[in-house]
Amino acid sequence: MLEVSIVKKLSAFVLRAEFCAKEEVLGLLGASGSGKSMLFRCIAGIEPPDSGRIVLDGRVLYDSEAGICLPPRERHVGYLFQDYALFPHMTVGENIRIAIPGDRRQTQESEALLKEWLEKMQLYEVKDQYPDRISGGQKQRTAMVRMLMSEPECILLDEPFAALDSFLKAGLIRELKGYLREYGKTVLFVSHDRDEIYSLSDNIACLERGNLGQVQGREEFFLAPGTREAAILSGCKNISRMQWLDETHVFAHDFGTELEVCVPDALQARRGEIGYIGIRAHAFGFLREEAGEPAGVIPDQNGAVSHTGNPAVNRIDITECVVEEALFEYTCLCRTPSGGLLQVKYPRTRETEASAVLAGTVRQLTVAPEDILLLR
Repeated sequence: MLEVSIVKKLSAFVLRAEFCAKEEVLGLLGASGSGKSMLFRCIAGIEPPDSGRIVLDGRVLYDSEAGICLPPRERHVGYLFQDYALFPHMTVGENIRIAIPGDRRQTQESEALLKEWLEKMQLYEVKDQYPDRISGGQKQRTAMVRMLMSEPECILLDEPFAALDSFLKAGLIRELKGYLREYGKTVLFVSHDRDEIYSLSDNIACLERGNLGQVQGREEFFLAPGTREAAILSGCKNISRMQWLDETHVFAHDFGTELEVCVPDALQARRGEIGYIGIRAHAFGFLREEAGEPAGVIPDQNGAVSHTGNPAVNRIDITECVVEEALFEYTCLCRTPSGGLLQVKYPRTRETEASAVLAGTVRQLTVAPEDILLLR
């Protein structure tokens, strides 16, 4: 278990992190420059915090009041850097072997374990190659094996997929999930990529300009991110300032419309803290009005309506709509009478909606109250 409670003053802000991570993968989602890498450097002992305490499995790694600050080699923390930090003058096998604790480095047991990991990570055929002669994926796996062979008590993964293409990244994430499951100890994983965070993490926290938010379950984080910044990092494109009109209705200033919202019991006492709403791009439905007919929900090709709520609730007028076509989905940029823009996404299988949007017959968007995020 890793317990962190530290403060570190940086040039642009103060890093404040307080959390406890057990035998899990804790994902830390944050934009570039939010303090993710500095947090890792403090935990690994590369940079000292200004104050606080870091404890790993009962061992005090850092305590400002007690004057304790263990050097990196004594912390038993495995740190996988963004650039993998392989020694260019060493082969793949040598890069890994050097991480084995000195008293075990030349034993038959360690050599057998090294061969097992090389084969498992599909590196045995390149074990005598130098880093500049292997692929990005092989470099990543080499760095991962080197870290695991050092027998760390905690693993820090600092955007390990940043330099990889999407196809290679998908395969490595799948492999890594299996290895981390076998590892069974504390893993911290930082990224600005929400898909990576969702794939690998058990729990998630958002780092916003040095401030670490509440740790939430993976599903809970994406369903109810809580803050405006967390919603943006989780992929929400439609966010507006709001004010309460009554207990269940708000006025969205940036969209220029009144909306009904669903307030969970847990938020009833904290309604005053909520200053924004968010609507995910896939939460909208379309309404059109045919000549001489009432407005109705446009069904998809299976006859299902394209939203979860009552079409009579939360109708948002739109004056124009521009459709961008991608491989598997459409993205609509819809302008409201007040000049606000809403991004709407829907799969290409919903051709009926695409035809209506392109024909200019869509007059309104709909969204269910329970699909509106309430944000601080």
